[in-house]
Amino acid sequence: PNGCDVDAAAAISLRDFEAEYRGKKPLLLRGAAAHWPALEKWTRAYLLEHFGDRAANVGTGSDIIYAGGGAANHATLRDLLRQMRNGSDAVAFDARLLGTLPELARDFAAP
Repeated sequence: PNGCDVDAAAAISLRDFEAEYRGKKPLLLRGAAAHWPALEKWTRAYLLEHFGDRAANVGTGSDIIYAGGGAANHATLRDLLRQMRNGSDAVAFDARLLGTLPELARDFAAP
């Protein structure tokens, strides 16, 4: 058991997902990202070298909620990673991530 009432699956067809879960209830997909190149490629050093000076939408959970899901603050990815290393609970979020950093698209895929 995973400690809460969330279904878990190692695989599910799109048809079953649409019928049972989409917009209705959460589903934990176990191992769905196991084949993504991002798991090994996206190290701190790699992200800093390739994207460190790129702008990121940054906030904490409450910042994101109070901003209506939009950007509460802006920083470079370098600054965000520095904040995180120093214990900040700030996270990067961007609903248009692939528009902002299209180079990342080939490193992951929707399950």
